[in-house]
Amino acid sequence: MTRCRFDARRAQAPGLPNTADRHRVMQFQTLLIEALHHGWYPLAPTASVATAEYFSVLTHLGRLLLRRHRAHEQRRKFRGPVANPLWEPSWLSSPTYAIEMLPVTDRFALMLLLGWWLDPWPEQFVTMCAMAQLTRADLSSGFPYAPAWYEAAVAQVAQSRCAGMQLVSYRTVSAVASSTVTSQLLL
Repeated sequence: MTRCRFDARRAQAPGLPNTADRHRVMQFQTLLIEALHHGWYPLAPTASVATAEYFSVLTHLGRLLLRRHRAHEQRRKFRGPVANPLWEPSWLSSPTYAIEMLPVTDRFALMLLLGWWLDPWPEQFVTMCAMAQLTRADLSSGFPYAPAWYEAAVAQVAQSRCAGMQLVSYRTVSAVASSTVTSQLLL
């Protein structure tokens, strides 16, 4: 076994396979590096936000998917072309250093999921949050100074969930009403 002697060039680390997912993560990380350089992240084609705000949202959402309370359930709810609902981090980190303490392969999976979840903004975010049945409390808990653009998207999630619940309620009432009418016609 070779020791690295605190020289990263000597460290042995597993390589990531050359896949489409790897290229997506590399593109996302390239955008993040450019955002660090310029101070602005291109959130949407016509809007940029301060890099510090974007990183605070990324950190918050990463912790949402990693923290001990219901984290497995939250990750399981995501479905999509790059979201692996069976992904489990190697170990659970403390809430303060949830992302920083992850092994590289776990960070890769988390970055892949976060990059997919937030692009295009806010459509993908709102859709996936509503499908995963995330609440305003889920998305805002532990994030007292959330940026206004994030809060606006969270409000859209709450509205879409409310609209979805009204649609489900309408379908239930319609189904009950139609079965009542049908049963009365048969009598």
